[in-house]
Amino acid sequence: MLVYDFGDLRWAPGGGSSLPSRGDGDGGEVIPGLRRRLARGRPDVSRSEPTSTIEPVRSGPRRREFIEKAFDISSLDVLEIGAFDHPTYNRGEVQIAFFDRFDPGELSEKYSHVETRDTDATVVPDYVSKEKRFSAVVDRSFDLVIANHVLEHVADPLTWLAEVAAVTGPNGQLFMALPDRRSTCDILRRDSTLSDWIRWREDDLEKASADQLFDAIYYHRAITHMDVWRGNMNAKLETKRFPADEAWRRAQVHAAEPAPDVHCSVFSSVSFRELWCNVEELGIPWRWDQFEDVVPGSNEFFVLLARV
Repeated sequence: MLVYDFGDLRWAPGGGSSLPSRGDGDGGEVIPGLRRRLARGRPDVSRSEPTSTIEPVRSGPRRREFIEKAFDISSLDVLEIGAFDHPTYNRGEVQIAFFDRFDPGELSEKYSHVETRDTDATVVPDYVSKEKRFSAVVDRSFDLVIANHVLEHVADPLTWLAEVAAVTGPNGQLFMALPDRRSTCDILRRDSTLSDWIRWREDDLEKASADQLFDAIYYHRAITHMDVWRGNMNAKLETKRFPADEAWRRAQVHAAEPAPDVHCSVFSSVSFRELWCNVEELGIPWRWDQFEDVVPGSNEFFVLLARV
């Protein structure tokens, strides 16, 4: 029997259990190349078993609840990056401006085929820039920047964090909702490391590289967070979209595009906290402030950073 070894958890394809099970000395052949740190497990691996009674959590209200516990949002000047069709707050609710890499027409063209997107609801951004160093187009500073499911798409996260700091005031803060790879299509990918982030900064990446694209394509599994929470993972973990050679060919094709959209970085709520401890050694202008882990029925954790 083949057993995928994820550290202190093992998963046997077709083994009946919907969850990776703890190694029981069954003598199965371990596949070292698939050590994907699922040892850190599903978000709830140490807290509860999957159940069909878990319902999906609406991300918008949960994000707002976290923010409003931390701030009097009515007193802040807010910038949201990458809101697209799901802004955390609408104009008129709070003092808010929007930034995006694309204008509404470009977003509609780029994502019209994506069923989960409502291009008719696209927020018109106040600032648009495709430049990596985008702070030059933002004409004022903000008290709070909101970026939901943005950081993982950025080819050079360290430079992006510096650019966000440049558009906040001295007491500015950055709220991020980040997907936990353990309950997404990235479930089999390795967590991003400090050396990744430093190398991408040194390479001055303007867009996703072929390496980043290959990882996203090759290790992709058609898994949703509710598959994980309800224990419907086994068949999907076994189903690969492309063999390695084809995944690399596709990665090179997409790398030639002007703005390939992919998860360049991936992390769990655990690995991101570890990564951040190392990132702070680089002297970036942010410090850790608050955190909220993934909750049952969700696929994201929250991080609040404060300017230093």
